[in-house]
Amino acid sequence: MTKLGIAFLLFIQALFLSAQKRNSTWMIGGYGPNNMGIDFNSGVPDTFSLIRPMEFFITNAGICDTTGQLLFYSNGDYIANRNHGRLLNTTFYNPTYTGDTTYGSNGVQTVLILPRPLHPDQYRIFHVNGESFTAHNQSEYQPFHLWTTLVDMNLDGGLGGVVAGEKTIPIIDDTLTWGRLTACKHANGRDWWVIMHRYYSDLYYKVLVTPDTMIVSQQNIGRLITSDIDGMACFDPSGEQYAMVSVNRELDVLNFDRCTGEFSLKESITIPLNFATYGCVFSSSGRYLYATTNGHVLQYDTWSSPISASLDTVALWDSTYSPLATFFFMTHLAPDNKIYITTAQGTDKLHVINDPDVGGIGCNVVQNQVTLPSYNALSLPNSVNYDLGPVIGSLCDSLSNGINDLFVEHSISISPNPATDFYWVNYDTRVSDVFLFEVFDVNGQLVEKRNLYGAFKSLRVDCSNYKSGVYLYRVSKGSQSICNGRMVVN
Repeated sequence: MTKLGIAFLLFIQALFLSAQKRNSTWMIGGYGPNNMGIDFNSGVPDTFSLIRPMEFFITNAGICDTTGQLLFYSNGDYIANRNHGRLLNTTFYNPTYTGDTTYGSNGVQTVLILPRPLHPDQYRIFHVNGESFTAHNQSEYQPFHLWTTLVDMNLDGGLGGVVAGEKTIPIIDDTLTWGRLTACKHANGRDWWVIMHRYYSDLYYKVLVTPDTMIVSQQNIGRLITSDIDGMACFDPSGEQYAMVSVNRELDVLNFDRCTGEFSLKESITIPLNFATYGCVFSSSGRYLYATTNGHVLQYDTWSSPISASLDTVALWDSTYSPLATFFFMTHLAPDNKIYITTAQGTDKLHVINDPDVGGIGCNVVQNQVTLPSYNALSLPNSVNYDLGPVIGSLCDSLSNGINDLFVEHSISISPNPATDFYWVNYDTRVSDVFLFEVFDVNGQLVEKRNLYGAFKSLRVDCSNYKSGVYLYRVSKGSQSICNGRMVVN
């Protein structure tokens, strides 16, 4: 397999990722009224200062509209509107442990905000918080509920507010991990899968969020989660892979079926370092998975088998203090397709993986690359790929309309894949239809261009002149992209 070129990776990103405007404005910071944010609307990170009441300590979530304008955000204690005042009817929306203060909760990924399907002015907040109980003759704190709160942006003169009777509604009643709350789009491109994990268990809760219902299912898979403070969970941008890392150096990588919501275990990895592990994040293509310790940035190639054998240390902490040690901590894939890493203490620095889809040190980790206008308290926003579309041709893609309906029941496939001397493009469309089939190489160059005529159901393509490697194919009609996928030629 040839090494993926930058042009090919950018091409993949252009097809699979859109502008991510809902994640374009980050509210971050620390303690005190002098705080800050990062604006990605121009395509590059633009830091700014502001005075606002809300402080952050780890917990962070926010959302923008589809033009990139901030709507509201939360530190896990309360919710602020775009003018930085308290969002209407949100007092004690996330009760227990930290209370309703300005300080902020201290859990990684304990709040997540998602657009409500088919309700363009409404948003569902999913949240957990620590609740006190006694175990082993000592006080413990653990979430006992996954809650949801419904926000309507038409309230309070357009500043938004919580809908009456829709605040802090329990979805799951169980002992849950402190955070690691994440989500991805259903294969229909409309609904959501929200993922939560039971504490001291191998049980995943999966909440299917539709326009008007929430359906909870369970699956036992992977390892027991016994160390749940400061770990992270994430999907890759395609929603096909999921990873969870725990501080005790356990990293589970799973495949995910966006149609059924079922996980399948790809690999359970024990990171071979005597350091606690904190962050995890996939590159834009989903090929590379990164994990962090205080002193290391680690890279895994998910296309390798086993994945664990591909471990590469792509950065060692450079001993910078600003004013505290700039250890590595939480990770986040930003709208510019770079990965940002917050420090594990309150500093004015962020680290950046500039080319995360390049293997080895070529991924270009630059420590302390971003200097912030004030100190940040370990905080990066918890967000997901809001722009992920449907899996065209999936049996669960029941929401497509117009031209895409042609591929709801009759999907396109490539076989064999991997191919050697030839491959078949298999399809089933109306007799009168003509579609364009294109194949691009690792440099984003067109290597194959054929018409798919509806009178036939398959096309044999000679690939004996292809170089060994990975290729991206696309099916389109006019300016409308119908489906795309990946194939390998040996």
